[in-house]
Amino acid sequence: MKKINIFFVLYATAYSFFTCCSYKPLHDFIVYENEIPCEELYQKNFTVNREKNNIESFIHQREGGEIFQSFFSPKDDILGILIGLIKAEEKSVKIATFFLTEQNIVDALIKAMERGVKVELVAGNFVVSGKYDECAKKLDTKGAKIFAYDPPKKNKWARGIMHNKFIIFEQNIYDKPLLITGSLNLTYSAHRYNKENIAIFNDSQMVKDYCEEFQYLKSCCWEYQQIKTLVPLKNDRIYQALFAPDNDIFRTLVGLIHEETESIKLAAFFLTESDVVDALAQAIARGVDVQIVADSKVVKGRYNYGAKELIKKGAKIFAYTPTEGIMHNKFLVFKNTAHKRPLLWTGSANFTGSARTYNKENASLFDDKMMIQSYDNEFEMIKETFCHPCKKEDFVRKRVKKRKAGVSGITNRKLKRKRRKIMPPC
Repeated sequence: MKKINIFFVLYATAYSFFTCCSYKPLHDFIVYENEIPCEELYQKNFTVNREKNNIESFIHQREGGEIFQSFFSPKDDILGILIGLIKAEEKSVKIATFFLTEQNIVDALIKAMERGVKVELVAGNFVVSGKYDECAKKLDTKGAKIFAYDPPKKNKWARGIMHNKFIIFEQNIYDKPLLITGSLNLTYSAHRYNKENIAIFNDSQMVKDYCEEFQYLKSCCWEYQQIKTLVPLKNDRIYQALFAPDNDIFRTLVGLIHEETESIKLAAFFLTESDVVDALAQAIARGVDVQIVADSKVVKGRYNYGAKELIKKGAKIFAYTPTEGIMHNKFLVFKNTAHKRPLLWTGSANFTGSARTYNKENASLFDDKMMIQSYDNEFEMIKETFCHPCKKEDFVRKRVKKRKAGVSGITNRKLKRKRRKIMPPC
């Protein structure tokens, strides 16, 4: 009986293995009659005439003045509908979106602002400070109010994202407020290729509820300003003091990293703050030379995930090796950042979440050439004299055999309890 069971287990395992290896998606087996390519499907349905702005011929009122209407991409011209409504707006537009990369919508919003329409945007951090920030910069330059969603973390790892997609028009066609919601991100692919939907309403209670939600989202945000505003010139010089947690000092730091075009030299005791690590990774992707001198804890300790991520992206990391003392510096030397000049960042703040959110910390910014040169020389001296270059293999944790209970008088369970009591870095 056992032999028969073993035979069936082996047969089932082999069958599932070969089935998975030869798997094809379901749509490979289904043949559709009269299948229409996506490009032809997009051209098939109606197109809004954006010159004449005949938007009222596509959005109709029901009896009693109600508007409840839906559109689906790619078969409907959703982009034309959105641009037509932006052109028809007379007072204000409130936008909550996960992505904003569609240039046609940005251009329509800029023209609306030139007519005196007020534009407010709530978006994720990466929309205003990452590689997708071009549209946000354009709108900010023209006077739009932009808010970056950045709530406190719910736990050690996550804090959620701003994944809403809705637009509120205060006074639009038929002299009424309008609400648009659905799955559509404001991107080129969403309306051109993706299966998306939008729903349009003018119900006063729904519009009010969404306005209240928009105000709540703004309370979870910081107001976006370009780095030239965050780091102003005073008599053509930069001298600035920043203090945490009253000011979000790392927001300024992330902005400086995004503005850098040549090289960044970073000396750090700890490097775990996710926004700083992400900004450095994006700088490396742009071709910026990133060099990091760090204490050995950054490489060998339990908090090495920031450095581990950066060395994968191509950062040059150097670990401080002396047995006496620690590498406790916290400074950055920028070669060509805000206002197209070198800049020095230094202070007490470690590059950690606690330093950003809870601790009393300070940071200072200077563009004094002699000070920048002295810090640059110190960085090179530490790197050449006291450090060794790190490799990707240095960040791989080696498995350590568990100590048997009773050998040293401490059980494995007690060791685990001790580890739990270790506090995170400050």
